[in-house]
Amino acid sequence: MKRLGYTIIFLVITTGLKAQSVLQLRTLYYKASLSASACDTFYNSLKKIRDNTSPVIAGYYSMAAFMECHHSYNPVAKLKYFNEGKIYLEKAIAQASNNVELHFLRFTVQTNLPGFLGYKSNIEEDRSFILRTMISSEFRTSDPDLYNRIYNYFFSCDYISENDKALISKSNNNE
Repeated sequence: MKRLGYTIIFLVITTGLKAQSVLQLRTLYYKASLSASACDTFYNSLKKIRDNTSPVIAGYYSMAAFMECHHSYNPVAKLKYFNEGKIYLEKAIAQASNNVELHFLRFTVQTNLPGFLGYKSNIEEDRSFILRTMISSEFRTSDPDLYNRIYNYFFSCDYISENDKALISKSNNNE
């Protein structure tokens, strides 16, 4: 897995984050969420390039930091990873404020964190932005992989109302 991770990161850097590389990055992210060792590999691979690449890579690096926080037992390390993830995610969104993928990453973090951490202030903003993007036919056709990932998350998320789900379904049926 480690070798594959470095290969993917190299491809992402050298191709300027082309669509295929983004798909591979997403796949690695979802695999990293399944185990602590895959998470470590993902985190360490992205740590080397987080500052010199696109906001999307910085966004996925932030997600790796949040996952490291989840897997850590040391409270000091947990806080370190949490703050690192938050800083990099907010920085990425500031650099690419119209990127739905980054808003989706923040939405998934904020809807899963305990309230006492105080990082839930963008849930409504992100939900609204993502919803507007999802009902756009251009988004469905331009990035069907991301659309399906968001769709699946939204339809299993308590933060999405039945009205929002109906809007998404209706927009799918109008195609």
